[in-house]
Amino acid sequence: MNNAALLATGISNPRAIRVVGDSIYVAGSDNGEPVIAEYSTSLKALKRRYALQSRQSALTVQSLIAVSSGLLYVGGYQGDGIASVNPDTGERWQGPAVPGKL
Repeated sequence: MNNAALLATGISNPRAIRVVGDSIYVAGSDNGEPVIAEYSTSLKALKRRYALQSRQSALTVQSLIAVSSGLLYVGGYQGDGIASVNPDTGERWQGPAVPGKL
């Protein structure tokens, strides 16, 4: 497989990438502001860029544990897998889904 750069995202802190047909969606933050950008693989160019407007709300967490390395782990208890977040860097990880869990 040939690994070649398609284009620069211009997003300083990408969090998620999704490919749908000819489009690549990149979600993340740019200079502290949440954004989603849509790129065309055929045009090798930015198609649209969205500034996200989000509302503050509460998040119900069933299980949460902090470990000595500074990571926070969430999920596991009646959840779909487990995830971690580093509050200092924002780095995130998500384990595989657990079939049959709510």
